[in-house]
Amino acid sequence: MVRHGQGRSSVFLVCVARDPELENAIEETTGEAPHILTFGKRQLIPLPLDKGATVGQISDSIYDAESKRWTATIAVYRYR
Repeated sequence: MVRHGQGRSSVFLVCVARDPELENAIEETTGEAPHILTFGKRQLIPLPLDKGATVGQISDSIYDAESKRWTATIAVYRYR
């Protein structure tokens, strides 16, 4: 899970480990390749919980896809 921002303004983004089969299924379903988030050796596919969000895409309010930069501080948490 990725936490964007701090305190009460935090936004959480659930992610799964990058998997070629999942990546292909998302692309076939949505017509677009999913964003791949890279944190060192770890690569993740986002699963946004926002209303109307598309799997594999990230809201422009938290991530600038062109510059490949977050719009605020982030933290990555691993859950099993």
